Amino acid sequence: MTMQAERPKALYAGTLPEAFQLTLRERPDEVAFHATDEIPAMTWAQYAEQVRTAAAVLAGLGLRRGDTIALLFTSRREFHFLDSAALHLGITSFSLYNSASLDAMRFVLNNSGTRAVFTEAAFAERAAELGAIVDEVVVMSSEPHDLTDWDTLAGEADADFDLEAAAVAVSPDDVATLVYTAGTTGDPKGVELTHANITFAMRTFVERMEIPQGANQLSFLPMAHAMARMMDHYVAMMLGFSVSICADPARILADLKDVRPSFFASTPRVWEKLRADIDNAVAGVADGERRAEITRVVELGIERVRAEQKAFEAGLERPEFDFTPDEAELLRNLRRQVGLDRISASIVGGAPVDSEMVEYFHALGVPMGEAFGMTESSAVCAANPPSRVRFGTVGPALDGVTVRLAQDGELLLKGPNVMRGYRGMPERTAEAIDRDGWLHTGDVARVDGDGYLRIVDRKKDIIINAAGKNMSPTLIQSALARATGLVNHVVVIGDRRPYNVALVVLDANEVLRFARAHGVEADDGSELLDHPIVKAELDDAVARANSGLSRPEQIKSYRVLEADWVPGRDELTPTMKLKRASIVRKYAEIIDEMYETAKR
Repeated sequence: MTMQAERPKALYAGTLPEAFQLTLRERPDEVAFHATDEIPAMTWAQYAEQVRTAAAVLAGLGLRRGDTIALLFTSRREFHFLDSAALHLGITSFSLYNSASLDAMRFVLNNSGTRAVFTEAAFAERAAELGAIVDEVVVMSSEPHDLTDWDTLAGEADADFDLEAAAVAVSPDDVATLVYTAGTTGDPKGVELTHANITFAMRTFVERMEIPQGANQLSFLPMAHAMARMMDHYVAMMLGFSVSICADPARILADLKDVRPSFFASTPRVWEKLRADIDNAVAGVADGERRAEITRVVELGIERVRAEQKAFEAGLERPEFDFTPDEAELLRNLRRQVGLDRISASIVGGAPVDSEMVEYFHALGVPMGEAFGMTESSAVCAANPPSRVRFGTVGPALDGVTVRLAQDGELLLKGPNVMRGYRGMPERTAEAIDRDGWLHTGDVARVDGDGYLRIVDRKKDIIINAAGKNMSPTLIQSALARATGLVNHVVVIGDRRPYNVALVVLDANEVLRFARAHGVEADDGSELLDHPIVKAELDDAVARANSGLSRPEQIKSYRVLEADWVPGRDELTPTMKLKRASIVRKYAEIIDEMYETAKR
């Protein structure tokens, strides 16, 4: 662990505004936000002036410590200005999902007791529909509108507003943010996270991950996502991060190449796309000898990391192993092609992770490790240290976090990172945190002898077939997703059934790429979902997946669904988690038909 004396003072702050002010004093002229095509870079001193203006506007509207505001923005700097201002005033600020329905937005505004909504031109019409619920709707827009105008308020704000004095009044026990968990069933729950929760979680996470001061990060997830808010916003305050904002999610891979971050945290799907990019680049090397050499070195890297894993499991030190200068340069070029050549630490989490993918990136020299957490634990409670990643685990619990397993294998945890509770839902809070203070995660887990955690599956998602066999749908789904790059989403069904079937949603872009590589021309991959070459690939993929599964786990039948699944709708939460119960209900006829067809 890095000694406190070697770390920035902001990392040990008791509140987020204290961390912001300490970082500002230490790094006033260093970059806080990197330039984009249209917007110049911004230093911490310039950032602080924007926060000062925003805080003066909030105070001018009569907003005070303990009040709640909601932000409705795409990925842009203005979110950071407003949220940081709210933190300095002791105001609880939270983000609305842009894709949420009007009813869902109304629910969270009523549940949270929100006094004001702040938004941009793109959502002005939607925000106007929320005006009856809150005291004020403020729009940042150069276009004409009938709502309260941000620029007008900023022009009238107190130019000498004392931001530093306001920050001193904020307590570690004040609620810094609400993060609404979309949930796979029922109404969303507003997780109340205090300044103490967040500063503890981010400090222990940074120390575990050995993230250097002044690292740079690419921000692309919506700020309603707990991981984005923690890693791209709060850690930046505590560690002096510089942030590059990806305004268009479709440009993530392109922006990674431009930004070349030193720290990167993402869900598995982005990492899978990065791997596909590398594999396609290698396959496209015209020189056969060069292509064979690249493949050989990658396979050599895989041998190395497998040897490391065996040593770790045996309790031994990392074995000595060096690439030749040419081999090392070749791997460096592969990393550079996707913007990962400067990475010093990286995280994959937020969804089940394929260990083989982690192995692949380690073979290339990317120190990727799984981490685990839930919104209720301030987004993180366990993580693999970069120097000793154990594949298939989410690492040991963070220092200061205690874990144990319930009799049924459910992971329970305690620590300063555990939420205060669900906003306005004492009964739901009592269900999540028992009388002894243990947070019930809902995840079935195992703990290795040296404290590394292995997440088996969601407790409520475990399949128990007609013969009483317990199975992890995540394990089965991952096997199929690993067998082919065409699959975007897969849901395995088999609870109280004689065998398993699967609903499959394909990635139209990957289907198009696959078809063209096999001589089939088309303009849109969605036109090829039932093409014989695609069906043959899926049949083979199911066979490959089944070969690594036990007989009860194997997929007997599958059906490709034509419609894509959109986050925030029937099948996926806004954070891309599968809504299993909703999916089973919606596609009940198709599921029953698969079982009936298989009987014939």
